[in-house]
Amino acid sequence: MGKKEEESSGVEVHELNLNDKTEIGRGMDMTGRCALITGGGSGIGRGCAEMLAQAGADVVIVGRREAKLRQVQEGILAAGGSCEIYPADLTADENCERMAAFCLEKFGRIDILVNSAGSTGKRGTLEEEMAADNFGKTMAVDFNAVFAACRSVIPTMKAQKSGSIINIASLAALQARGPIVYSAAKGAVRSFSRSLAGQLGADNVRVNSVYPGFIVTEMTENIEQYPEQAAALRAESVLNAFGHVEDIAYCVWYLASDAAKFVTGQEFVIDGGTTIK
Repeated sequence: MGKKEEESSGVEVHELNLNDKTEIGRGMDMTGRCALITGGGSGIGRGCAEMLAQAGADVVIVGRREAKLRQVQEGILAAGGSCEIYPADLTADENCERMAAFCLEKFGRIDILVNSAGSTGKRGTLEEEMAADNFGKTMAVDFNAVFAACRSVIPTMKAQKSGSIINIASLAALQARGPIVYSAAKGAVRSFSRSLAGQLGADNVRVNSVYPGFIVTEMTENIEQYPEQAAALRAESVLNAFGHVEDIAYCVWYLASDAAKFVTGQEFVIDGGTTIK
């Protein structure tokens, strides 16, 4: 952006340089940034890792299944990107701290945290879903791990005076849908993200959350084999369509980039219009 100073107030006015054809894309360039992505071995996390790496970021992907992480890493490296893996169960707080330390050891900074790991917990009768064991396990994955991962990177981001935290939530946080404990956990992520954004704004650390609709991933790619279920899921969207991993990854890329430098505490619903019906 070009800059000029307003004579009356001394405030800088940024103007788009129409003669610089590269300026628009420059805000999305991730070169020199380090992105830490939980749940990076599959689904939305994998898509975010691949897209951020393609945009120039060094990425560290984290998950429980080392073989899946290595598969994603091999693909990124083959495409000319930069990727390290850190196999870990993030429901153990100490693993979150070690994850952040590993990222700093490899790349010297942490610019972006994408919390994409999660599970839906038990889906069954009310009594089954509200069982103490299910509550503990589901909250540990879907909220506690998000909380601990954020806590692990905040000191670095505050010291850098920059950072972007992107928490992948769920439509279950916005509507009465999904298993009860899962919905509660994602609702906690929603509230936590907004509160954290308020706390970290003075340090130029941004926090936003993303709410995907039905997204076709490795787990749901065979949905067309079940025509009635596929038709019902499509009908939830006013576009009569499924979402794809890249739909979420493009939003995450934007939020991670300088193009979103004035965006924090916001909720991005990527659902094909499901929530307006």
